[in-house]
Order: sequence, then C-alpha cells, then structure tokens
Amino acid sequence: MDDTQKQQQQVQQPVTTQTVVQFPQTAQPVSMPTAPSGSFVKEGEPMPSASKPVEMIKPAEAPVELPKEVEQAGVKEVKPTPTIPEEVKKLGVQHAGAATPVSTQPAGFVKLPMTQQQAQAKIKGNFLFKNPSESVLWLAMLIARQFQMKEKEKQKG
Repeated sequence: MDDTQKQQQQVQQPVTTQTVVQFPQTAQPVSMPTAPSGSFVKEGEPMPSASKPVEMIKPAEAPVELPKEVEQAGVKEVKPTPTIPEEVKKLGVQHAGAATPVSTQPAGFVKLPMTQQQAQAKIKGNFLFKNPSESVLWLAMLIARQFQMKEKEKQKG
C-alpha cells in the first residue's frame, strides 16, 4: 500500500474514544466553607447615625460669585429669565415662563430635499461603480430608507 491508500483508509475509519470519569464516593458529604457573597458585602457602608450632623442641600438657584480673574476674562452672570424693557412691557410682551405648553405632536408634512423617485434613481445600479465619498449618494440612501420605513409603518397600521 502506498501513502495515499493508508491516508484514505485512516479517514474512512473514524476513531472513537470514550473517557470514563469516576468520582470518589465518600461516606460523609464534604462541606466547603462559604464566604458571604452578594452586593451587601461589596457595597457595605455604615448606617447613618443621629449623632452625625446632617448636611442640608442648598438650592441650585443660589447666586454664584465669580472670582475676579474670571470676571476680568469677560465672563458675566446671566439671569435665568430675560430682562424685558418697560417700553416693551407696555406693549403687552411678557415672559412666558415654564408654564408655556410645548407641542409634542409631529408638525405634519416634512419636506425632503429630493423625491422618492430621485433618490431611487441616484442609488440605482451597482455600488462598486459609485463614488462612496459623494454625499448626495448617502443622502439618497437615507431618503430611500425613510420611505421604506414609512411604507412598513403603513402596512402594520
């Protein structure tokens, strides 16, 4: 027999080995000492006591005192509300404040920079022959994706 026949014969006969593992049998169960585990051990800290003074939280609206170096650099304090001149207040302008309702609903129609047909025409063809640094190509791909998502949304609902 030559070498190729020996190799074919070895490939045809799969080698199977079985390993048997036996654990020793003991009369008494072995108990391993266990250390306490969990987040309490890792993140434990002493409980606060009444003897320690409680630090009060200061409100965030406290005035900030700027150091002289910062003021010389041109930094100025800005008030949280705009200052409205008296002349403008007489005309009826007032600060809206935080109670002004903000619309969270979509505004409606969105104008895209190109139509669906223009986007499809731009991305049509093999991408191997397109310039990947051309931003209009990526914009067209984004617009086509938006139209695909909109169509899937219509099909679900």
